[in-house]
Amino acid sequence: MVFKIDKLNDKGIEKFFTNSFDDLEKFFGFKWIVDRPSLFVVKDLGVKKAMKGSDVPTWVNGWVGPGAVYVLSPELIVKELKISKINDKKYKALIKHELVHKFYNSRTKRSKPTWLTEGLAVYLSGQLEWREVPKKFEMFLNFYDWSKMSWNEKKDCKGLYPESGFVVKMLVERFGKEKLLKLLNKIKDKDLSEKEFKDKFKKNYGFDLNYEEINKYWGNS
Repeated sequence: MVFKIDKLNDKGIEKFFTNSFDDLEKFFGFKWIVDRPSLFVVKDLGVKKAMKGSDVPTWVNGWVGPGAVYVLSPELIVKELKISKINDKKYKALIKHELVHKFYNSRTKRSKPTWLTEGLAVYLSGQLEWREVPKKFEMFLNFYDWSKMSWNEKKDCKGLYPESGFVVKMLVERFGKEKLLKLLNKIKDKDLSEKEFKDKFKKNYGFDLNYEEINKYWGNS
């Protein structure tokens, strides 16, 4: 498949993308020197479907690929979601969200657990600003391996993004960033089953990864 690429001359987006790199390098604790990802803004629905499949849902407005971060243009997002506009702050948060995934993948060489990579992306991008604080956690653990789910299964993911974002917020702010990074090091280069991941989580944090324990710590945070 062949695509035509045009350079986007948007100094504001370019500066934000660079600053996001700086922020995430500080958080994840490494300097990305070689093969830094580029940002591609997709302006055409046909291109989106060519890259993600003809059945890709309208709510998919960003993703990552080898060496790149992809986001829909603001105009295409408005058209896809049938909304009046997307404000600049939310659009930049979308870009940073996808960039977090590249850092997570680079750090762990994996894209799972899905709830953890999505939680980090929501938390570090600032998207929790537009998410309702959950009264309790009861859904995020259903999302361990996104790659094994169909688009039909993925569409019912209302509990993934807000719950995972606030779980990560709790883990970072209650136990510290370094403890979370230590967990990422423990899963690096290893294709863990969900049970194996939960075992490593318990060794790292000292409690079981289940809704009862997470809700207990959330209630005391």
